[in-house]
Amino acid sequence: SQDTNKDEALAFVNKIHLNDALLDDKQQLHQLAIALRCSSEARILWRVRGGIDKLCHALSVVDKHQTNLPLLLGALCAAITGETKSKAMCLQIIDTVTSILQANINKEHRATACELLAELSDNETGPCKISACQVLKKSSKSICAVLENQNDIISSAHAARALKALSTEQTYRKILIHANAVRALGRGLTLHQDAKDATCYKELFAQETALTLALPNLFISCASGLAQLALEAPARPHFAIQVNDTETVVGALLHVAQNSKIDAECRAVALVAVANACYQCQVTRIAAESAAAVAVCFALIISKNNPSTIIRLRATQALSRLIVAGGPKGTAASTLQASVKTIP
Repeated sequence: SQDTNKDEALAFVNKIHLNDALLDDKQQLHQLAIALRCSSEARILWRVRGGIDKLCHALSVVDKHQTNLPLLLGALCAAITGETKSKAMCLQIIDTVTSILQANINKEHRATACELLAELSDNETGPCKISACQVLKKSSKSICAVLENQNDIISSAHAARALKALSTEQTYRKILIHANAVRALGRGLTLHQDAKDATCYKELFAQETALTLALPNLFISCASGLAQLALEAPARPHFAIQVNDTETVVGALLHVAQNSKIDAECRAVALVAVANACYQCQVTRIAAESAAAVAVCFALIISKNNPSTIIRLRATQALSRLIVAGGPKGTAASTLQASVKTIP
């Protein structure tokens, strides 16, 4: 049962020896991460016993190419999940984790470094806010680079989660805009790599669901982060930037919005991002119209195969933003009129 698992996790953390041998034992590090993810009581006990300090010190002196480094990162990430006080104790290793990310050694190192930075980016109050601020200042460009390079789905999903968390804070958005977060998140929306090659992550992430949820989590984090960034006027022209040979950022959002295989909530958030980005920004409105935004939104509104009310609502809001804005020579209105004539 779940309670039994929690009891076993607490017992394991209580008896584990806090010594250097632990840091070299891959099996024990793996078991420690599983135990810490299972129980908040185990995470608190680990902090009280000095486990956070032990892991942070180990990371600060370890060779970046050491094979058990991803397990150290994974254990620390498990230890601070949802624990404000524990996150505040990790400020000293943000530079180290960023340098591991920049070294780009392999996908296991990259994924666990991104996950740790994403956990530290959660915008809560108190000491945890400080850790988010430090990640923003020291790591935001490196996090964006992960999405830009499109190395693998799991690393990208964690990087997008970090940017999404940081973008909820208005005072952080200016720095994210300068770090090219809009284009990076747009690039994330175009990542469709198959996750079947990610089996090596099973020992790093206690839950196998990390594999199956990586792509959906990537999409919702990218769309949510873009919706938040589009609230800032200086960010909106960035939505007209090309993310690949065929799509702009706003075009990638529209592609997600019309993809019926993607979760309805994510599609709705993508439409919110489109509406926000087109507000008082002609260059992005033009890019949206070039990506058939009016036709896409209109089709979502009238589609009989679209069971989601929220998608219809967000599509209506995005369409309204395009029509009210007018566009060059009223092209949005003309496109809408042409679309209406196609209705039987």
